[in-house]
Amino acid sequence: MSMKRKGISSLMAGAICAGLAGGLLTTNSQAAVLVFDTVATGTNDPLGTVSADGKTVSLQTAGSNVTFNIFATITNGNTNQGDDGLIVAVGSIISGTGGLKGNITAANVAPFANNAFSQPGTPTDVGGDGDLDIGADPAWKTPNDPASDVFFHAGTADATPAFGTAGASGNLRQLIGTATFTLASGANGNTTVQFIPHTNGSGNTTAGRIQQWQSDGVFESANGDGSGRITGVGNTTGLIDLGQAVSVSLGAVPEPGSLALAGLGGLGLLLRRRRHA
Repeated sequence: MSMKRKGISSLMAGAICAGLAGGLLTTNSQAAVLVFDTVATGTNDPLGTVSADGKTVSLQTAGSNVTFNIFATITNGNTNQGDDGLIVAVGSIISGTGGLKGNITAANVAPFANNAFSQPGTPTDVGGDGDLDIGADPAWKTPNDPASDVFFHAGTADATPAFGTAGASGNLRQLIGTATFTLASGANGNTTVQFIPHTNGSGNTTAGRIQQWQSDGVFESANGDGSGRITGVGNTTGLIDLGQAVSVSLGAVPEPGSLALAGLGGLGLLLRRRRHA
């Protein structure tokens, strides 16, 4: 596993260098914005609900799960999505520490899957709260090893993006991955779920932790502020921003004993009515 992870980092660095040295990529003096957004798509809870915008999930059944789509939206200034596209996104998928615990799994989707660069990430207790997130700590406690992160990569050695549809207008919104949050046993309360992009410090791309995309035919990249997390901070040519996190809550689940007592009470009431009849 360690050899594979080192290979991914080396391939990433090689692709970046090859693109820049070969003159395939240019930089833009006008900052373009790449927005990462996590959206709930459904739940297996028969009593659960998901809001229309996918930002609020209310659950009523212990052990249920919630599914999510992860999107990257690229700002477009020339009304042509055909020269826009994501090259690579790196980060973690994290649940908050609001009390509701659960484990996260993730998957890459085409065209950001099934290539030497992409990886679904490693289950890790990022928050230290006893449940499993995906990826490394956003503060990057192991600065030279992004191996546990989620890599969404178009998969080409010359850093070519996964382009949008030629002639299509508006900002390009690309589905880059999916995730599932499964409630832990005995969980209750609330939490948030969100994809968090990771980066190196400014000017450091050696470990491949850098977000790259193309907007209006121009190569864009974003490093971090040195802490490994970006929230509306851009230190290279582009800016990274985050959509609103998804709020997940679980209502009070009755204990089995309480349900049994309620059932007996209802049966007694029914028998009493029959006697009076």
